[in-house]
Amino acid sequence: MTKETTHRGWLVGAILVLILLAAFVLRTWHVDYADGQLPHPDERSTVAFYAPSIQWPPEGTNPLDPRRSALNPLWDTTRGERRSYTYGHFPLYLLVLTANTVHKLAPLAEQLGASPDLVNTLRTANGVPGFAIVGRVIMGIADTLTVFLVFLLADRIYGRRKGYRWVGLLAAAFSAFSVLQVQLSHFFAVDPISTTFTVLAVYGALRMVNGRSWAWSIITGVGAGLAIASKFSALPILAAPVVAGMLIWWRGRRKAKEGTRGEDGTSEADDGATVSIWRAFGLVAVALAVAVVVFAVTSPFAILDWESFSRAVLVEQGAMVRGQADFPFTRQYRGTLPYLYHIEQLVRWGLGWPLGLLAFISLGWVFVKLFIGKARDGEILILSWIVPYFGLTGLFLAKFMRYSVPITPFLMVLAAGLIAAMWARGQGKEGNQAKEGNEARDGSGGQKPEVVEADGQNSEVVAVDDQTPPEEVSESSVADEQSPPQPPVPSPQSPAPTPRTPRPIWRWLAVG
Repeated sequence: MTKETTHRGWLVGAILVLILLAAFVLRTWHVDYADGQLPHPDERSTVAFYAPSIQWPPEGTNPLDPRRSALNPLWDTTRGERRSYTYGHFPLYLLVLTANTVHKLAPLAEQLGASPDLVNTLRTANGVPGFAIVGRVIMGIADTLTVFLVFLLADRIYGRRKGYRWVGLLAAAFSAFSVLQVQLSHFFAVDPISTTFTVLAVYGALRMVNGRSWAWSIITGVGAGLAIASKFSALPILAAPVVAGMLIWWRGRRKAKEGTRGEDGTSEADDGATVSIWRAFGLVAVALAVAVVVFAVTSPFAILDWESFSRAVLVEQGAMVRGQADFPFTRQYRGTLPYLYHIEQLVRWGLGWPLGLLAFISLGWVFVKLFIGKARDGEILILSWIVPYFGLTGLFLAKFMRYSVPITPFLMVLAAGLIAAMWARGQGKEGNQAKEGNEARDGSGGQKPEVVEADGQNSEVVAVDDQTPPEEVSESSVADEQSPPQPPVPSPQSPAPTPRTPRPIWRWLAVG
């Protein structure tokens, strides 16, 4: 590792810290607003009705008894009747546990001479509106973690090539200053924390493909399980590890086709492909199993009290979002267009016109790349979440803008990726023009070694992207990449340079 590389690493780290600090401040600034009025209806119902009722059962009571345990948000043990709690249980348990812990710190803070206002805030943390303040801080921390995961995901997909570490920073900055993410972090609504674990699951799935690691398979399962335990509408995230396994299988199949066969028609590549297929199956199975276990542990009454859970989440909530039940707060969406209303609201208010348009243009760009077989593994995994989630959610009658936050971080990744692709193409054009000028001066006639870009097109950029994991890059290839190109030997009989054929527009869209 050179001194220049170390310096750049420190610079990237320093800028990332500044972005994360800005994100955290924006998300936790003035979380005690509105003087405890709780203007958000979902936050109000959670912190005023459900959170205060969650308690550890008295001694002698089975904590997992759905009809007697005060840990069950789906059942009112005082009245002995069902409750319609439609959100994930994990954020609710995390809120109550954190608030009670903060409450116990009040005497210590008082002994240390803390201000009366701080002591009072700690003392009332497990009440109303104390639950709301604690919950908002939790959402702010979770969404700041989302910004960090956006950096990791974008850097993994687009930052592997030399000089492109800025792509991850750009994506993180987009996410840090996303209006929708900042707004939702100021409420205890479960959408931000569910999004955090969704991004973790997609990033883990990408690392599964790159390294075929059991550890990343487990992390993917944990992320998926907690995303669903935070909000059940995150269920399509289970497609991410499945698609990751398919990508691993496809790579093994491709290697088998490229292998040299012996007289018996077999090759070492066949054996490697078979191992790869079984490993892919095992990685997917582990990820899905871990997701189920994590969901069951963090949302036990979704299983133990399935009747109440399914009625609240699938029947009642489903009737609301589909428009089968008439509620005053969903009438505003009658007559709105599926998908287009979500897109227009996210572009206009959630992101702003410049970033919003860039986000959806980049989404179309990735679809084009997928259609012509040029999409990267990370882009395919992002689509494995966006397509089923938005494909279903976009059809709902209820079109609350917070329904778009689970796809917003991924749009920020793709937006940064599109900018990087356009930058790379511009750099390639400048390099080609400089080469043509040198060729005219030295009479080389254009006989130059071909340089291949990540997408297989002629370019000045040599990339190592997520199609070739860092673990598989050989030392010789790195040495070749770092060694300067050898100048061509001029020949007086060199043929005239062949004019370059213009690339069709759909090939241009696939750049990057």
